[in-house]
Amino acid sequence: MEINKMKIWAMTEGPYHYTDLPPEDIEEYPHIGELEWFAVCKVEVDGKLIDHEFFFETLDQVYQWKNYFDNNMEALEIDMRDSNYTGLLS
Repeated sequence: MEINKMKIWAMTEGPYHYTDLPPEDIEEYPHIGELEWFAVCKVEVDGKLIDHEFFFETLDQVYQWKNYFDNNMEALEIDMRDSNYTGLLS
């Protein structure tokens, strides 16, 4: 099932740089060289809350999201088909 739209309610873990991962997980990290930062967020999909990883190019992008969730109670709704979802808060 492809997920197109998501409501993000909170950042629950991160930000992390891929080098923070255990060595065995670094080998499997999908975005080395492009999206080296990530965070885990609580998202709503089909009315259920799940954890989902989001990947970012820069630490500043992650902190823009963190700042949003630290200061807002409403969810951030994104279209996952938009490859620039990380730029929504910039």
